[in-house]
Amino acid sequence: MKIFDARDEYTKSKELRVEDVRALQEWVEKQPHMPPISECLLIAFLQSCYWSMEQAKAGIETFLTWRGAWPDIFADLDPHLPNLKSAIDQHLATMLPMSSKKDHKLFFYKLMIPDSARYSGTELIKLIDMVLAMDVMEKGPYGGLIMVCDLSDYDAAHVIKVRVTESRRCLKYLQDALPLRLKAIHYVIPGKFHEVLIPLAKPFLNRTLLGKLHFHDSYETLFKHIPQDAFPKEIGGKQPSLKELHENMKRSLVENVDFFKDVEKLVANEALRDQSNLLVDSQLGVGAQGSFRKFSVESLKMKPFDPQDEYSKNSELRAEDVRALQEWTEKQPHMPPIPENILIVFLRGCHWGLEQTKATIEKFLTCRSAWPDFFANLNPRVPNLKSAIGQNLVTFLPMESKKGYKLLYYKLMVADSARFNPPEVVKLTDMVIALETLAKGTYDGLVLVYDVNGCDAAHILKVRLMDSKRFLGYAQDALPVRLKAIHIVLPGKFSELVVPIVKPFMKREFLRNLHFHDSYESLFKRIPQESFPKEIGGKQPTLKELHENMEKSLVDNADLFLNVEGLVANEALRDRSNLSGDSDLEVGVQGSFRKIGIE
Repeated sequence: MKIFDARDEYTKSKELRVEDVRALQEWVEKQPHMPPISECLLIAFLQSCYWSMEQAKAGIETFLTWRGAWPDIFADLDPHLPNLKSAIDQHLATMLPMSSKKDHKLFFYKLMIPDSARYSGTELIKLIDMVLAMDVMEKGPYGGLIMVCDLSDYDAAHVIKVRVTESRRCLKYLQDALPLRLKAIHYVIPGKFHEVLIPLAKPFLNRTLLGKLHFHDSYETLFKHIPQDAFPKEIGGKQPSLKELHENMKRSLVENVDFFKDVEKLVANEALRDQSNLLVDSQLGVGAQGSFRKFSVESLKMKPFDPQDEYSKNSELRAEDVRALQEWTEKQPHMPPIPENILIVFLRGCHWGLEQTKATIEKFLTCRSAWPDFFANLNPRVPNLKSAIGQNLVTFLPMESKKGYKLLYYKLMVADSARFNPPEVVKLTDMVIALETLAKGTYDGLVLVYDVNGCDAAHILKVRLMDSKRFLGYAQDALPVRLKAIHIVLPGKFSELVVPIVKPFMKREFLRNLHFHDSYESLFKRIPQESFPKEIGGKQPTLKELHENMEKSLVDNADLFLNVEGLVANEALRDRSNLSGDSDLEVGVQGSFRKIGIE
């Protein structure tokens, strides 16, 4: 494959100036973390960024950084490697011979072998990027790209394998890093999968492209946007058959192995990057152009509470305290941006004490970073979490306690101990608390009620001491709510198993608020019976209704949890001076090893 001739681009594009390309070359040469970049690729960036020098620089920085940060997508581009070869055999990803009505190039994707066991979202993204790179570097820059993804042959097993993180990375890369003008994305999907797939795409598109995102439940609606003639014969078009296009794609990829070796070198070297004034994206773990992922609310289905409401209802809440916290977090290199309403939640949870709030925020972010088995992969459709959601009920009850505290209720719904996964239950519990707090705002206190009836010894023995210790430590010291009590309802015969995995990890002052009950009658002496579901004698909705509401709420707010995942500390950027370690966190938040006092 021959790379396009740069001289042709100077001839056909009056906006392209030699001095701009030279300026870009000089800028790249001065960046210690950047590899050499060819004149042709620099032209592609300038054209895709509408000839803006600064925008082109930003695009190049993002392109190189993300390719270096995500080797699972952008490394090992040899078409002969088993995983990639399998993806090439299973998928068709190709540029169609005919352009759109507005003369934009058409990219077409189609599943060729519907074997979900072989399906790999990561390898599919890799394949798509290879095809797009090959086309732009052979044919030269063009006016715009329209992507058509035909998912009509996907079934539930394929859909479940699509991870939110992969979807986000792919769409962000297409919009912000690839040297192409992305004009529209069209998905052809069966109607039954709309509710699952739309949240995997919509939250990660910028506002400009959102209006150009189209979902079709049939080819007929697709053909209203793009001429039918542009598509392969099998779907009523006049282009080569799917088989012919697929064979051409496979042959072209194999023939251009050397080209992909060069593409693999287009990555940033983080060891050589100038680290001054560098912020890190929590998804990347590197510093392309500033910043941790921001807590974005624009695309959220559930809008977080308004901070102004909190100033109205809490006389102790002072704007200057919130500003002081904002300034403090901005000065901590390892902390992500934290929205005003979340800072307010921390202040309220810490009884308005500024220093205590700082300590709790530090612990919160550090715990979440140190324990990814609890606090990462919060997509409700990921298999492990989806299974936990199906097996466990974690919900806020509609009625509060006598003292006006919120009641969080846990109940095992499916008694299959083989499926029981305690870290996923912790994750689920934290997600439900986050959802309630961000939706409703601050509250006086939280009471946890764990109804362990239905669990047997096999469930209890799966709870590791370290998991219990970490969760209870997090709940008492890091969670931005006022934990008032924990009630555990369990058969007496299991007391000897449960008490040792809970009691040792409670702070001394909290022990008197830890209650074990061997019957509901005992529980009802402390919390009104009518607060609970009908099945246990209460007046609230049934367990089934509460469980269905919980499942729907979690799935509906998948985009919120993507934001919540960004609330982590980045230990690579933490100021290590005078730092002591926390033996549980394996980092240095506030804690210190106990010193031997010799005075």
